Amino acid sequence: MSSSINNSTSKIVLAGTCSVGKSSLIEMLINKHFSETIPNTVGLSFFTKQYSEHNFTHTLNIWDTPGQDRFSAYTKSYFRNSDAIVILVAVDSEESVDEARRIAELALEIKSTSGLHFLVINKIDLLKYGQFDTTKGDELYKRCSFYDKILQLEKQFSFEKTFWTSAKELETVEVLFEG
Repeated sequence: MSSSINNSTSKIVLAGTCSVGKSSLIEMLINKHFSETIPNTVGLSFFTKQYSEHNFTHTLNIWDTPGQDRFSAYTKSYFRNSDAIVILVAVDSEESVDEARRIAELALEIKSTSGLHFLVINKIDLLKYGQFDTTKGDELYKRCSFYDKILQLEKQFSFEKTFWTSAKELETVEVLFEG
């Protein structure tokens, strides 16, 4: 009696402005390694992560898109056949929220309502050490000085889910990709 193996594959596209931590997030997921000196992505980078359980294997094809404006045409073309679009914001860059809004508009234009769209607020390790205004609330995420802008972004685009992560400390990174 032979057992059958079920396989599936998903295309995941990570998008966001420069230095929000897209490459670091992938590096931690794949290699469990963090580097302070990862260079900016030029062109596209492709990674594969497999999850196996019993007779089922799921492969994630993860596309790391460049954050520079001059490469936005690449990002747009990779949204088309994606199963999920993950848009990143960094807690140390209010401008990254504005860029995330632009990317989300582009994603909706291309993907309409099909596909999953996730928002990732990265670098929360910076909030833990008091580098941001702590008067906005006791919860960690409210220490971000532009938390209200992030809430507006979430509401405007109705993301499937929002993750607060630290690629540096591997916090919530695996949970993001397991679902």
